[in-house]
Amino acid sequence: MKSLIGRVYRKHLPNSFQHKIDLIRGESQVFWPHFIDTGSLFIHIPKAAGTSIARSLYGRNVGHRKADFYQKVSRSQFEELFSFAFTRNPWSRAVSAYQFAKQGGTNLVQPRNDSIFKSKYFESFDNFVLNWLSYIDFDEEDLIFEPQYRYVCDKTGAIIVNFIGKTENISEDITYVQEKLRTVINIDHLNQSKHENYLEFYSTKTIDAIAKIYEKDIELFSYDI
Repeated sequence: MKSLIGRVYRKHLPNSFQHKIDLIRGESQVFWPHFIDTGSLFIHIPKAAGTSIARSLYGRNVGHRKADFYQKVSRSQFEELFSFAFTRNPWSRAVSAYQFAKQGGTNLVQPRNDSIFKSKYFESFDNFVLNWLSYIDFDEEDLIFEPQYRYVCDKTGAIIVNFIGKTENISEDITYVQEKLRTVINIDHLNQSKHENYLEFYSTKTIDAIAKIYEKDIELFSYDI
């Protein structure tokens, strides 16, 4: 029942409202024992290979709370933990998010506002990018479309996590995390995207559109097409 309530909560309530409720719940409901036990805080950016990392390190999923949320709940506790995240090439991530939404998610995770994903806007990737993604309010739509910088920066735009790895360099970057935490993180069964040739989805217009939509991600994390 709790898992069902949680899925309904995350799927149907606006992101801003969820954030307020979570803040009210306080530190004991936010800094879970597995964070304290491992001395770490993994910020799981959606569609950036985080599920396998979280399950290996903590034995469970950790949701998609942002770093500044944890900092607001308890700055001292946040600063005691080694906080880290992994980002993904925005052009690749957009393809993954599009496919995930269009297919209805997984058995465990269904995207919010799923009726829109059966509409004309999702009939093609071009239509999705040029006529939908370019105009949405990220606070009202599913987290899989949200810019990645929002997960690791505070309101001033400053990065507040200790380390940011890249899925494109995951073997080397996860080794660094393991050394910091003195533990093993098994990514043998990493949920790799099936869209390694993501450029096949793109036209010149959509390449430019994604560059505009995720401009800050591209600049902050040094990505290119």
